[in-house]
Amino acid sequence: MKRLRTALALLLCLCMALGTCAAASAPGRVLDIPDTPDPGMVFVHAAVPDSWENPGAWAWCGDRNVFAAWPGEPMEPDGDWYTIQIPDWADHFIVNANDGSVQTADLDIQPGKEVWITVQADGSADVAYEPPVARTPDPGMVFVHAAVPASWQNPGAWAWDKDRNVFAAWPGEPMEADGRAYLIQIPDWADHFIVNANDGSVQTADLDIQPGKEVWISVKADGSANVAYSRPENFGAVERIPVQLLEPVEEWAADEASLKPYSAEDNARVFYEIYVGSFSDSDGDGMGDLRGILNRFDYLNDGDPASGKSLGVEGIWLTPIFRSPSHHKYDITDYYSIDPAFGTMEDLEELCALCDERNVKLILDLPLNHTGARNEWFLAFCEAHRTGDTENPYYDFYSWCREGEIPAGRTFQPISGCSDLYECNFDKSMPELNFDNEAVRQEALAIARFYLDKGVDGFRFDAAKYPYYEDHDQNAEFWIWYMAELKKLDPEIYTVAEVWDSDAVTDKYYPALNCFNFTLAGYGGLLDEAVRLGNVNACTAYVEEYLHTVQGLRPDAMLVTFLTNHDMDRVAGFLTPASGNMAMAANLYLLSPGSCFIYYGEELGMQGSRGSANTDANRRLAMLWGDGDPVQDPPGATYASQAKTSVRDQLGDPDSLYSTYKRLILIRSANPEIARGEYHALRFQEKGVGGFTSTWEGKSVCVLHNSSQNTVQIDLKTLELPFSVVNAVIGQGSARILGNSLILDGQTSVVLR
Repeated sequence: MKRLRTALALLLCLCMALGTCAAASAPGRVLDIPDTPDPGMVFVHAAVPDSWENPGAWAWCGDRNVFAAWPGEPMEPDGDWYTIQIPDWADHFIVNANDGSVQTADLDIQPGKEVWITVQADGSADVAYEPPVARTPDPGMVFVHAAVPASWQNPGAWAWDKDRNVFAAWPGEPMEADGRAYLIQIPDWADHFIVNANDGSVQTADLDIQPGKEVWISVKADGSANVAYSRPENFGAVERIPVQLLEPVEEWAADEASLKPYSAEDNARVFYEIYVGSFSDSDGDGMGDLRGILNRFDYLNDGDPASGKSLGVEGIWLTPIFRSPSHHKYDITDYYSIDPAFGTMEDLEELCALCDERNVKLILDLPLNHTGARNEWFLAFCEAHRTGDTENPYYDFYSWCREGEIPAGRTFQPISGCSDLYECNFDKSMPELNFDNEAVRQEALAIARFYLDKGVDGFRFDAAKYPYYEDHDQNAEFWIWYMAELKKLDPEIYTVAEVWDSDAVTDKYYPALNCFNFTLAGYGGLLDEAVRLGNVNACTAYVEEYLHTVQGLRPDAMLVTFLTNHDMDRVAGFLTPASGNMAMAANLYLLSPGSCFIYYGEELGMQGSRGSANTDANRRLAMLWGDGDPVQDPPGATYASQAKTSVRDQLGDPDSLYSTYKRLILIRSANPEIARGEYHALRFQEKGVGGFTSTWEGKSVCVLHNSSQNTVQIDLKTLELPFSVVNAVIGQGSARILGNSLILDGQTSVVLR
């Protein structure tokens, strides 16, 4: 049976301020529930008491054939109901309560039909084979179903009449979930309704309420609102909006057209990091999503490396896409489902298939150190500690300690309702898992296996130095074990770890897996200094020594370079495109060994920094397409508009930063020795000049950089091998060979063969 995923930690926050009833109207299927059950199965919709936090369910028939439907795990909500599938041979159904007691129902299942079971707190259960009659509002009230953009995290609502009598419906608090929409009650005298967005703006709708009737309001991201007095078809469903996608322009010059791209079969690739919520929006809610990435795939890779019509990236890293209440998704509620704001599991599977078709590796950001506080595991952990149930399998699922026993330098928060504390070094909303618990380790493997089976090629591991806080030796032992298990599943898996620390620390992790190189990255990193201070020799010498060290720890170890990522101020803020410095930095890291990562929009010169607002949202701004894509900046972003750096502005401009990045990827691909060969740094006396040679499968290349403003002359006789052919030139000037000398202009790089 298809595994149904866990929903948002019980969105049954019913009857808050207005006393709405607790039963649901006729349910409409939402999230990832299929339209029809699997063969031999039927749908069961179960409504349970509001106080139940983790209901589980089982089914069986008279001869005790038992079918377990997530014992100990929440079922998936379908509106106010929990929907699961059970075999059509079942004649008995059981739901367990928080306290371990059970409520049962005898079934008379008819194959192809559905079942609705309403379980009461006293243990009784009502069974129906047709949808229950819709609930009725309180006297003098009417129901309003409000569908709002998925990116809105805390919408509030009000209603009033022409005399300005105001009725507040949870201002500032979430409204009650009714499928994809929110269900509230307002007085039948109201003639106006308002919903507020994340940014404080409002969308309003005029009402013509008829007492006893219901109202359906669909609020759009652009501020418009549609009102209906009978349920519209597909109410609350994701609306796909037409966007006139940009048409790529073929622009290879004659010398570039002669370069023959290498079809990578290994992991030495150019990756592209996508902060999913800010990349491209397919449904008009302002939030980027998986369908948006699918729509834009030709921009990234059109399947023809020689066409010149796409950026040509060979890999994609998606920041977390799992169910989570936040915009960044690093506080995961359910690892086995895609956040509805980002799409569906089917969207991910389609993306995996497209990546495979175009030889693009897809890796997912997998935060394993911590979950979100709304995760079902954490809810069960807290309940086990409140009740003192040490036999509960989740009792030791998270790192915890007793009051007065907090280890030095670590952060803990009290578990609600008891004196025990849980570890949360990042934020109290991110409790940390206990990797001394074998069940936790096996769950971490199960998550990876689940997505590898979907077609994902690997993972970026967030916060990899934290499973055992600041104990790098113990962390390294965990990652060695974990990677050995993953390679049993997929020997060619691509993984990279975020160990944001010095090389002395990352060296401890390299026996297990590759790590991002933070010594080269960011403001003040060696790449930055090579450009601004002309210290190319120091940069190439460092790379040679680094590779010698890590490949001594693990022979297939790679250098993994980048300029900045979603946690850092963007590179265009300190190496400006107009100065040529940013293009020079791109030359240095994209023409380097191993794998490298472009942060989305970097190829356009997008800017963004925390600034005085001190928010990462400014580092994760909406991708600038210039073609009407409705994707919006993350909540809390304060950075100024960058309208002149869009894709539309740069397509077809051979002098644009975008074109530079595209040519760099082609040059790197056409010279596979750069990424894969044996690396030897070259030493030069000239300030700003540096380079290396690289030999792979009997062929060698020489890459030389001049980051200064001046033209330099390099004696080719001093190089280790007889290079005499200019294979590619990129930068602000040109390169030419005169006799035994190479003339290399300022802020320019060259590949010799």
